[in-house]
Amino acid sequence: MKLRMIDLFSGIGGVRLGVERACEEAGIDFECVWASEIEKNAIKVYESRFPEGPNPSNDITHFANERDGVSNSIPEFDLATFGFPCQTVSSAGKRLGFLDQTRGTLIFNVLKILEARKPRYFLAENVEGLLTHAGGETLKTIVGAMISLGYSVDYTLLNSKNFGVAQNRPRVYIVGFLDSKEMNSFTWPVGHDDSKRLKDILEPPPVAAKNYLSQQYMNTLKRHKKSHQDQGHGFGYDVRARNSISNCLLLGGMGHERNLIQDRESLTEPVRLTTRKTPTNDDFFRKLTPIEAERLQGYPDNFTEMISDTARWEAVSNAVTVNVIQQIAAQMIKAMTNPSNDSYSFMDDELEYGEDSCTEDPCEKERYPRDSELK
Repeated sequence: MKLRMIDLFSGIGGVRLGVERACEEAGIDFECVWASEIEKNAIKVYESRFPEGPNPSNDITHFANERDGVSNSIPEFDLATFGFPCQTVSSAGKRLGFLDQTRGTLIFNVLKILEARKPRYFLAENVEGLLTHAGGETLKTIVGAMISLGYSVDYTLLNSKNFGVAQNRPRVYIVGFLDSKEMNSFTWPVGHDDSKRLKDILEPPPVAAKNYLSQQYMNTLKRHKKSHQDQGHGFGYDVRARNSISNCLLLGGMGHERNLIQDRESLTEPVRLTTRKTPTNDDFFRKLTPIEAERLQGYPDNFTEMISDTARWEAVSNAVTVNVIQQIAAQMIKAMTNPSNDSYSFMDDELEYGEDSCTEDPCEKERYPRDSELK
């Protein structure tokens, strides 16, 4: 058996890495035949880590759209994987078919590929907010469109913290099978490894002083947090205990500041850096290093070392957790190789936000100066 995959919205290649590992464990051949990504730093990482190809520098909107259909340059494949932006779909309801309701969104481009090529399987990942986006109508429409294309579909909410990483990261995962017997054999993985803590992934001292926040920036963060507390909000920086897990790694907003570490081992007294107006903070709070962020997402150390530290944080925060993808892919492979004789019936379980929801101000709108800007 050989599994040919296309890697849509590929990012730095986390989905591919997870599927590759699952195939290797199952003893089946794997090939990624096409990939699509537009973010330059992510492309740089992908090309470096997967030199055998394919080149991911492809804009999906140019290869699959309403006007031109699906490009012949996309080879034949068995599995489509994609983590798509959470965009609002049409509210026209029953006046439009499910597929038509997705026009103007990137998921429409993906669905056009599924419609034209009918791969046997797909695996999608999205943020937890997809469950409640537009009152749940976005997810309902997307799943309805997938079913209308002939797929048996199921989705669930899984948290990375249960899959061997020290990060609270709930995400929605969707799988589809053309063969309902294979779908009926599929079961979602149950994460059994919640033992990892931040102390397990922290780099040994000394950690470079550049990772410590300046005193001026720390003062700004404290004022910001107090302002929100006075308003009855819980927003602001968060210092994580070493025996705890991290908050969800986020792109932008309070991404770094929601996962600060107190580190008195790497620095024993504040130091002045030539790039900053004030010394490092006297609380000895630092941000996570790029390597620590990679470990929280299940990537090998220095997987993203070919781009800047700022770009590394953004790329890793926007990536999938490799461990979760690997276990989902392993379950899909089991279903592929051992289909059930029973028919599959889609059960639309109402998944809700739980106590581990990634709701710690993921898109905080208030903008205040970054440490690098306080010069």
